[in-house]
Amino acid sequence: MTTESPAANQAQLKPDEGSRGRSTIEFPYFDLASAIEVAKAVKQMGGTSADWTSVAVHLNMAGDGGGFRQRVMTGKSFGVLEYSRGSIDLTELGIRAVDPQYERAAKVDAFLKVPLYKALFDKLNGQMLPPTAAIERMAEQLGVAPKQKDKARQVFMRSAKQAGLFDISAERLALPPGGAPGATQRVARGEEGNGGSGKTDGGGSDDPPPPGRLRFEVPIPGKPSAVVMVPDDLDADDWTMLSSMMTTYIERWKKFKKPERSS
Repeated sequence: MTTESPAANQAQLKPDEGSRGRSTIEFPYFDLASAIEVAKAVKQMGGTSADWTSVAVHLNMAGDGGGFRQRVMTGKSFGVLEYSRGSIDLTELGIRAVDPQYERAAKVDAFLKVPLYKALFDKLNGQMLPPTAAIERMAEQLGVAPKQKDKARQVFMRSAKQAGLFDISAERLALPPGGAPGATQRVARGEEGNGGSGKTDGGGSDDPPPPGRLRFEVPIPGKPSAVVMVPDDLDADDWTMLSSMMTTYIERWKKFKKPERSS
């Protein structure tokens, strides 16, 4: 179990459990850019781990101040940071998020780490954005305290934009090209060759998948098989979401459409 810094113990990741009402779903006070800013400071100060106070000073903030504490906890909420007594450490996702080669897809992964954001994305993915009041009502139904639904919506929308979820359309949430969840792991292992199509030339197909992953080969008549790797702990809902995201990715990025059925 991680031992938090004394300063961090004074606040919790779940906001608004005091006078403003209790939220039963986790979301950060600050946006994704704030989390990435702290992660980049850790990288600049120590590589993958740095002293709590040194990171704060690097950001021109007080290490025992509430603003810095909240930014560090925001980084943890997005899955890019962990903190222990006196130090801040980059997670595997955080290491990719501060690497220009992988940051695009890593930001999508980080965005979907936040329970509220993932739940809202699942509801809004590919749809025309509803009015502000409707998004706030969704957030409240998901467990956001009524007095915090406006703040939660604002940070959600900013973070979605920072993660590239409005790159395809300013009016609809959608995964950006190359932004499918887990894409950074595949890129890092060289599994996203040929423009990220997922196809291989057969090389390495006999190698065992990395720990925690499953490999699937989908035969394509007359062409090399498509190879897909996924985490080995996906549940039924995860598979449904993966299927939907793959369809969206193919249709929007590759510009392929499903053939219309003849009547």
